[in-house]
Amino acid sequence: GATLYAALPAGHTIVALDATTLRIRTSYDIGAGVEPYQVAFTGGKLWFSYRTADTEGLHGNLGSVDPAATDAATAVTLAQLPETVAPYYNAGLLDANPATPGLLTYTDSGTSAGGINLLDVSGATPQVVAKSESDLWSGDVDLVPGTTQLLWNGYRKLSYAAGALTEGTGLSETAWRGDVSPDGLIATAYDRHVDVYRTGAVKPVRRFETGNSTIG
Repeated sequence: GATLYAALPAGHTIVALDATTLRIRTSYDIGAGVEPYQVAFTGGKLWFSYRTADTEGLHGNLGSVDPAATDAATAVTLAQLPETVAPYYNAGLLDANPATPGLLTYTDSGTSAGGINLLDVSGATPQVVAKSESDLWSGDVDLVPGTTQLLWNGYRKLSYAAGALTEGTGLSETAWRGDVSPDGLIATAYDRHVDVYRTGAVKPVRRFETGNSTIG
C-alpha cells in the first residue's frame, strides 16, 4: 500500500507510515543532534532537510532515506548538499513533483536571505541543475511540470532552462504560497483568498474567498 513519511525533529527520526492506518511501518534514526525539517520523495528516495548545532551555530544540510534498504540502520545518508550549495545555516525548504522525477528544490527556509537551488537527485549523488544568487527571501518554491520553471513565493516564475535561474512572466495575482499538481494546475494563497490557474495560464480561472480567515 501507499506510504506517508514524516519528520520528527525532537526525536531525530524519520518515520514511514501506512497511508491507510497511519501506523508506523519503519522508523529511521538519523542521529543524535540531527533535526529533520521537511521531506520530499523523488528519484526513488525520500529526501529530507535537516539542521545540526554546535558552538559555531546552526548548520543546514540534505539527507536521504533509501526505502529499498533491508536494514533501516543503513538506509540513511547525511550531508548530501553539493559543495557549491553548502553550507546552509538552517534546514531548507524542499519540493518535488511526481511529474518531474529526479528533480528536487532546496531553498533557504526564509529565516534569512539565501539561494534557491535545483538539484538532480536521480544519480548516485545530488548534482546542481541551476541556482540563484544568495540574496533572495523565499517562503515557497514549487516545480512546475511540463516546463523548465519554478513557481517562487506563489506567483513569480523562474526559468532554469539555461542552467541558471532567470525570472520571467509570473502569475497575474500576488500570492504568498502556492502548490502545483502533477498535471500543472496551480493553486495560490494570499490574504483571504485562494486562486486557481489552469496549466500554462497567467490569470486565475477561479477564486475562493476564505471569509475572515487570513491565510498565512
